[in-house]
Parts: sequence; structure tokens; C-alpha cells
Amino acid sequence: VEQGVVFVSAAGNDAEKHYQHLYVDTDPAVNRSKVTRGSGGELGIFGDDHDFGLAAGLTSDRGWRFAVAPLSSGAVVLQWNDPFGGSSNDYDLFLVTVGGIVVGISTEPQDGDDDPLEAVIAINLTLDFVQFDLFINRFSGDPKILEVYFFGPVIIVEDQFNVPSDSIFGHLAVPEVIAVGAVPFFDPNTIEPFSSQGPATIFFPFFQERPKPDVVAPDGVSTTVPGFTEFSGTSASAPHVAGVVALMLQANPNLSPLEVQEALANTAVDILPNQVATLIKSSNPLQTTRFNNVSGFGLVDAFAAVQSVVQQAPPTPTPAPTPTPTPTPSTGNANTSTGGCSMAQSNSSYKNGLLNIALILTTIGIVMCSRRRLISGRKEDRV
Repeated sequence: VEQGVVFVSAAGNDAEKHYQHLYVDTDPAVNRSKVTRGSGGELGIFGDDHDFGLAAGLTSDRGWRFAVAPLSSGAVVLQWNDPFGGSSNDYDLFLVTVGGIVVGISTEPQDGDDDPLEAVIAINLTLDFVQFDLFINRFSGDPKILEVYFFGPVIIVEDQFNVPSDSIFGHLAVPEVIAVGAVPFFDPNTIEPFSSQGPATIFFPFFQERPKPDVVAPDGVSTTVPGFTEFSGTSASAPHVAGVVALMLQANPNLSPLEVQEALANTAVDILPNQVATLIKSSNPLQTTRFNNVSGFGLVDAFAAVQSVVQQAPPTPTPAPTPTPTPTPSTGNANTSTGGCSMAQSNSSYKNGLLNIALILTTIGIVMCSRRRLISGRKEDRV
């Protein structure tokens, strides 16, 4: 972007597979954190587990159930709001089958100079969907804001714990990047439920809630790539916006990345508020009539965006009027002429029409005088 390149990117497809909440202890009076790291077996012996149920305002539930597609694997990543390379709050991840068997453990230490990250892989070698329960254990340290992402062919079974907001992360959260959400091509006033939502919360080096996404564009489109005859997701939406940007730069090559971003925002079509409101789980100070954390500034409008940046051609200068030539006064009669042609100056009281006639006669006179000069030469040259 600093080099003048416009950066357009998909906003992500994580709104239906995302969690974010402050750690909640089922029973703060009971300290179970002294359990040996990495032990397991029956549910609830991992230590001070986070309670997904209480955090959602429901009954206590320390496990979050999800399913992995047949013959596939899915990744689960936990992060909390500590600085990278400086985490002293230690959280762990445990993956347990429905039958209570621990099949995945992530217990990396965080003792002051580590990253606030844990990750496990859920593997399904069967021909059916397999369900797992995810547990987050606070091994030591303070309650922190926990954030969970699922990657791969994963379906959330207990979607009452899902948190669509703040599911945009990484380079998409950079203010100068144009993050594009998705709407179905056949219903552009409805946001795709998987389209990642804002804001993009940044804790370090200082707290920020960045307004994201920027705009939305159609998905569910057809391509010539085998296997993508119907291409869905924000990765299908972002190329539409990139194409609009190319047209904008063609119309005005002098645009900066910021000017492109502002033009897209200013010309986007608002998504109907009542349809957006059904997807907003909680109030957010970034919500405005022109921007919301679900659809950004709205549906990109290619024609309006390009028209808004077309360079105005400089006005055509008015040509200066051609001055009327001033005839040369006569200095003698025809008998004393040296061969040049002359004509008396016209009276200034003549009308414009007569002046035009005079000019025409002048031209005729010049032609005749020229002929006269030709035939006044040597006798041998006469015709």
C-alpha cells in the first residue's frame, strides 16, 4: 500500500465458526488448576475449565461440541489477549470424543516470554461425521479474553456459543486493506451467514476497534475452473471489487489507495438495515447509518465508483477571434505601379456584410494582379 498498490482481500468465512469471550470459571471458589499438565480421562478434570454455557448466559457447559466431515481433519486455534512473545497467562486446549476419550492436547507453556496460542487437530478417518468436545483450561494466570477459530471442514453443533462478531483477523484488519464480505448474487440485500464480521479488535501496542469489513460483493458465481462452477465465499466476492478497482484506476491512474478506498465506500449501496440488524448480536459503537460491522459501507457499485473518479477533461480554450486584415493604402495609380497589387482602405462605416464582400473582392483582385504580373514579363514568355 505504501508503494501505491491497492490491496483488496476476502474478509473471511469465519462468522459461523468463531468464539470470543472473557474467561468464565464454573466455580471460582474451587481451584482445580493443580491437575498435572496434560492429564485427562473423564470430563472436567483438566483444571479450571472455561464455561461456555455461563459465558453465553445459559446453563453451565464447559465443552463446545463440533463435528468434522468424513475422511477429513479440522484445526482448532485458541488465542487470548496477551502480547506475542510476552504471555504469562497459561491456557491449554483439550479435544475429547463424545465418549470422553482425550484425543487432542495442546499444553504449550506461557511463562512470560511465549506466544498466547494453543492449537489442536481433530482427525476423522471414518465415512461419517464425527463429533468432538472442545475444552479450554486456565492452567495459571488471570482471566483473559479467549478467541477460538475453526479451520477446515468443520460444523459447529452447539451454535448457541458461536460469536460472529470480531471474526476478521490478520492482514484483513489493516485499515488500508479493502476487506470484502459476501452477499448471494441472487439476493444482494442479505449477508451470507458465514461472511466474517467486524470490528477487528487490536489489543497491542494499544487497543483499537477497527471498522471492518469495508464493502460486500456477490458470491455464488460461475467460473471456468473445474470444481468451481458455483464459487461461493468471500474469496469469490473479493475479485469483483478488485475488478472495479482496476476500472477506477483505468479511468483515473492518479488515484492513491486511500482515494480508491474512499470512493468505494462513498458509492456503495446500503444494505437494508432491518436485514442487517437480524445478524448483529449486540450493540456496537461503530454501527452507523452509513456503516455497520456486518456489511461495511454496503454493496459495491461498480458504475458509481468508476464515475466518481473519472478525470474531468480540462476545458477547451475559446479560440481568439481572427483579426480582420488591414488593407494596404494605395501609393500610386496603376500606371506608376511597380507590379504590386494594392487596394484602398475600406471606409470604417461599412457594415460587416460589406467588409466580407470587400475581402472577397480583395482575393479576386490579388488573383487578377498575379495574372497581370505573369503576362507583363518578357515577350517570349507571353501566351
